[in-house]
Amino acid sequence: MFFIRKANQNDVSDIAHIHFTSWQATYVYLLPKTYTDKENNLSQKVAMWEKIISSSSVNTWIAYDAENNSVGFISYFTKDRECEITTLYILPQYQGLGLGTKLMNSAIDDILTYAVKSVDINLGDFSYAA
Repeated sequence: MFFIRKANQNDVSDIAHIHFTSWQATYVYLLPKTYTDKENNLSQKVAMWEKIISSSSVNTWIAYDAENNSVGFISYFTKDRECEITTLYILPQYQGLGLGTKLMNSAIDDILTYAVKSVDINLGDFSYAA
């Protein structure tokens, strides 16, 4: 059983870990090692997510299991009645269980409360597992 809630500053380390681990698993065979080693750095992801989570224009939802282990997240921002979903990451061992759909549904339900006129989904060029 999995649960979803709005992420907060206490989730930064878990989100960074999910981002790092999922990114590595997804792109390891698609991109050169020199690129993935440079672009996928856990400490950089922690610093990045500390800034993102504290931003008032960004919303992040986190999925966790019955033991309170974080397993995935989705993040999006709203500006001028427009919304862009920018990240959706699930740990590899939890992919294919419907968590992406549950996270997307939570995000869409929240986005609808903002009376946005458009929603863009930008998950990158290589989001094969998504």
